[in-house]
Amino acid sequence: MSRKMTGRLGAPAVRAVPDANRMKFPIEQSIANEISLHYHLTLEVMRSGCGSEYHVGSMAQVVHTALLLRRFCGQGVRTGLFRDAKDAILRCHRLGFEKGDWLADEEAYAILAEILNLLDHQLAIVPLSELQIVNTRLSNGSRANYATSQEQPV
Repeated sequence: MSRKMTGRLGAPAVRAVPDANRMKFPIEQSIANEISLHYHLTLEVMRSGCGSEYHVGSMAQVVHTALLLRRFCGQGVRTGLFRDAKDAILRCHRLGFEKGDWLADEEAYAILAEILNLLDHQLAIVPLSELQIVNTRLSNGSRANYATSQEQPV
């Protein structure tokens, strides 16, 4: 009589997918949902007028991520979406610095919601390896921008 291997708490053991193989597939749906929820809630915070510079920065990160992933599902993206999104982010940022109101007006909200819908679609189909590359590019860019800002006299 052979015994089946079991994992924790007596559950059947799940064989791990090799890393190289796993990187060819999109991230797990539950993780994609968690990422999506975080960004959609961030946009809602900005819409409500309770946002901060952090929220505007998060939306800028989403725009840049979607831009870098556009080759995977950019066919249906309307012309000028990323330009409009950049303008919306800059408008929100300027308003935040000038008046202290870190919020998304109706136009910015609509544009950023469109970007979030695109990112949701991208997360469902983009291989994990590509997400890792984009994340690394964003991280390296952030570090380079931070280093450059530290070199400039105040």
